[in-house]
This record gives sequence, C-alpha cells and structure tokens, in this order.
Amino acid sequence: ADTFRIMEEEPERLSEVKGISEKMAMAIGEQVEAKKEMRQAMMFLQDYGISMNLAVKIYQEYGQRTYSVLKENPYRLADDIPGVGFKMADEIAQRVGIFTDSDFRIRSGIFYTLLQSVGEGHIYLKQETLLYRAGGLLGVQIEHVEKYLMDLAMEKKIVLKNEADGVRVYASHYYYMELNTARMLHDLNVREEIADVVLLHRLHEIEQNTGMVLDEMQKKAVMEAARHGIMVLTGGPGTGKTTTINAMIHFFENEGMDIFLAAPTGRAAKRMTETTGYEARTIHRMLELVPSGIPDSGSMSGNNAPSGKNGSFSSGGMHFDRNEENPLDADVIIIDEMSMVDISLMHSLLRAVNVGTRLILVGDVDQLPSVGPGNVLRDIIESGCFNVVKLTHIFRQAAQSDIIVNAHKIN
Repeated sequence: ADTFRIMEEEPERLSEVKGISEKMAMAIGEQVEAKKEMRQAMMFLQDYGISMNLAVKIYQEYGQRTYSVLKENPYRLADDIPGVGFKMADEIAQRVGIFTDSDFRIRSGIFYTLLQSVGEGHIYLKQETLLYRAGGLLGVQIEHVEKYLMDLAMEKKIVLKNEADGVRVYASHYYYMELNTARMLHDLNVREEIADVVLLHRLHEIEQNTGMVLDEMQKKAVMEAARHGIMVLTGGPGTGKTTTINAMIHFFENEGMDIFLAAPTGRAAKRMTETTGYEARTIHRMLELVPSGIPDSGSMSGNNAPSGKNGSFSSGGMHFDRNEENPLDADVIIIDEMSMVDISLMHSLLRAVNVGTRLILVGDVDQLPSVGPGNVLRDIIESGCFNVVKLTHIFRQAAQSDIIVNAHKIN
C-alpha cells in the first residue's frame, strides 16, 4: 500500500526489489513524477464513472484543464472527443452535479437534436419544431430560446435563416454543403448555341440507324441535353426515360464524346447496364471510394456531424479519390435514379465534375427519396434554374401494366 509514496518520495529504495538497479530505480521515479498529474486526473475522472480509455482521451485533449472543463461544461466533450455524444456527456454532467436547466446543457441539447434530425433526412428544422423536440429530450421548458440560438450561431455551429415559413435552423456543415452544391450546379450550367435544324437532323439519323421512334418530348430532352451543361429528365414509370437515355447515348457517341453512366445503388446500375448495353457503375465506384490513410476529420464520430475539409465525403476512414484536383475524365455523365441521391453524395459528385462536362440527371421525384439528408432532385426541379423535361406520355407497352397505370392515377 506504500508503493506510490515510495516511488514519489524515496525512489532510490526501489533498488531493494530484486532485479531493479539503482539507475533503473531513479528512472522509474522520474517517470512516476512525470505521470503524476495524469494519474491524478485519471483517478478524478474515474470517480465520475468514466472508463480508463475515455479518461486517457480526455486528458490528452485538455491536460490540466480537465478539471475545469468537467466541472464547468462537460458538454464540451461531445464537441471535442470522438466517440462522445450528447447522451454520454449528459450522464457525466449529472454525476458532476450540473443542473438540468444549465445553459451549457440546453445549448448542447438543441445542437444534438438538430444533428439527430439529419438521420431522418432533414438538412434543417424549423425553430418551433427544433425547440419542441429539444425540450422533450432535455425534459425542460426552454425559455429565451433566441439567446441559445444566437450563442450557437456565434460559435459557428448553426446557421439561422429567416424564411416566409419562419426561422429555419441548419447545422452549419449541411448549410454550407447545400450552398456549395447550388454554386457548383450554377457554374456547370453553361449553354451552347446549336440550331434546332442541326439537332433534328442528327436525331432523325439516330432513329433511322437504330429503329427508335422518339416522341416530341423525348426529342426535346435530347436537344436540351446537347445544349446545356445541366439537364434534368423526369417522368413517371413507363414514360420512356430509358429510351430517351439510349437516344442521348447514341447522340453523344456520334459526337465522339466520352460518356459515363452511374446510379446510386448497385441494383439500379445493373439495370441501367442491361437497358442501355453500356457499363453503368454506382456513383461511389465512379468517384473511386477508397480507405483513407487516416480517418478524415470530417468522418462521423459518435453523435457528431461531419465537419470535413470542404465538406468532403468521409465515412469510417473512407474518401473519394475523385474531386476537384482529380476530376472525372468524361464529356457527358448520366445519373439515373436521381431521387435516391442525398446532399452529401451530390456534393461529392459535383466536386469531381469539370465545367464543360454535361451532367444529365434522370429520375422520378415520386419514387423513393434519399435515405440521407436532403431532397436533391425535387429541389433542383423546383428551383426553376435548370432545364427540366418532364415525360408524361405512357407508352402502349407500359399501359398494359396495372402497376404503371395505377401509379399515374395515384399521382
């Protein structure tokens, strides 16, 4: 029981133990002295039920500030320590004796609630929804909410936007990711002047050579794709989106352009390959998802949102090799099943597309939305900023399918 006192006060006595020389005894004494502060901190942290592994991470982050951080604002752990979320910080705070209506707790609970909503597909929450949910989580009535929101905004954790439907509260990471996505879409949307007569002549040649028969809207879609950096092709099932994609492929191939086909899931990519006869890949594979040497600072950790450099995609130490420094080497990129693409994947895709490349987005807004946050295809269409061709005519073969007919009736 006297071991630590002897190590600290009389380290030379350690040489009484068989196998320890005087030199080694003094070295042990120096080590013990150097680690004394850390050991005291470990004991202090373990008093609050914190595991040894977590205690080491906390001490490495804060050093001698560990005591003040834990006693004043243990919710900082959720921001600073990977693997610590709001709930773990809240448990520690209860043990330390932080009051349930503490400013730190309410602020951290509001931010945690906002991040949790990302998992449900939201990029922002309306202020009243956020407060209702946060109040339920914290078990307190939140008053003077503007103060907490302004504090979080000043810490650059959230962005507040006044809209017609009230105040929208965004986690900063997702707000800037969406803003950046909009900017990149705008930059890609260059227009090329090509006369109708030239385009119609080329389309007539494709119809003759392939036996395809295109209706007016399908022809319009190919023409708009030829003229614009960004073009959206949408329509319900059985309206000829696949035929239109095939016509586009023939058109751009005749121009000697390199074409990439991709879809959000392996199944959608496989179907695209079967219906076009050209290899389609998942978007992840096209962007070359690879393990990182070290996990990106933006990787999800615990309950914390990503905050990677430039909003780069990173998950579990993975990243995309294709980006602005290593863009996709294609003249035309066609993405099918766009309704399933979330904001993070769209942002990563656009980073890898050079201005001058045509990006054709194909999808049905009434189909499955993305699992991740954002409503990318619908927002692009509703913005009114891009050329959208909506196919509505159900072709005869598709009209024999009750599923397709009823899908349109429901809409």
